[in-house]
Amino acid sequence: MIYFDSYKYKEKHQKLYFCSAMQSSFNHISQLASHGTPFTFFISYDKKTILCYTNTELIKEGVQFSTKPAQESKAKIQPAIVSRDQISRQAFQKAFNLVQQNLHFGNSYLLNLTFRTPVKLNCSLKDVYTGTSAAYRGYIHGKFTFFSPETFIKINEKGIIRTFPMKGTSSVLLDPDGSKLKTSIKEISEHNTIVDLLRNDLAIVAHNVEVKDFAYLEQINTGKGHHIWQMSSEVEAQLDGSWPSKLGTILEKMLPAGSISGAPKEKTLEIISIAEDYDRGFYTGIAGHFDGKTLDSCVMIRFIAEENGKYYYCSGGGITYLSNTEDEYAEYLEKIYIPTI
Repeated sequence: MIYFDSYKYKEKHQKLYFCSAMQSSFNHISQLASHGTPFTFFISYDKKTILCYTNTELIKEGVQFSTKPAQESKAKIQPAIVSRDQISRQAFQKAFNLVQQNLHFGNSYLLNLTFRTPVKLNCSLKDVYTGTSAAYRGYIHGKFTFFSPETFIKINEKGIIRTFPMKGTSSVLLDPDGSKLKTSIKEISEHNTIVDLLRNDLAIVAHNVEVKDFAYLEQINTGKGHHIWQMSSEVEAQLDGSWPSKLGTILEKMLPAGSISGAPKEKTLEIISIAEDYDRGFYTGIAGHFDGKTLDSCVMIRFIAEENGKYYYCSGGGITYLSNTEDEYAEYLEKIYIPTI
């Protein structure tokens, strides 16, 4: 029994098939980069919504984006999640089972399954942004904030493009030296799949693809003295000298990010659309800054959305045929946190 039909899927989910208006937005990114104009951008998971700001526009609109961890809090109050209305185990199990059935039939090898959890905060989204520290942070009034540990791509002045796929998680409390994560067959298999996918994605836009650093561990602060291990790798390749004029095309071809979709990408995206009962929007999209010569960007995870005055924390994790419900449900909950300074 197969759990989706591609032809019917394309008829039902036309939102994933992009119109020319989207292409002009990616063209705008290429045009700005080709002229050496600094700008900041946010691209939604489905690539349909692209927000792009020059430095002047960024200040005017009050949009915030940082590529450096904050050293001190500027929030009026220390941000905290007061309560959360987590999804039930039954709802999680239903989505998990659908994913496992597709994995069993070979429709996917790895799928990043996510959920949206209603939360109540003790402060505004702006306070969350100014009171947290992460490798990347972003804030757009009335829309979202995020505090992401995951780089998407970096491009230097020589056209060397690097990506840092992050896949594999364990609790530092339960795994003090990270050895359980490093020896977990499930986590290593998951990481290998994503590294291979990102190698292929880089090969689409560049040449001389090489894995420079494989499966290294980083401690990520989840607030209140708690930490998790995240497994990452570094993959690099070489772009041609005219890459700024093609930056929009490079981003378009590499999105959605492999670490938050899965492999093979196209089929896995179809399954995600069926398994998840909400529109990800900007969650698991990318954000970045071009300074006129180089690019730094991230995957928008650890994400809180605002809709009609209510807040929703988005989180999830990678599912393989080795996954079990209890561990994946625990990971979904563990990733609902605010990394306060």
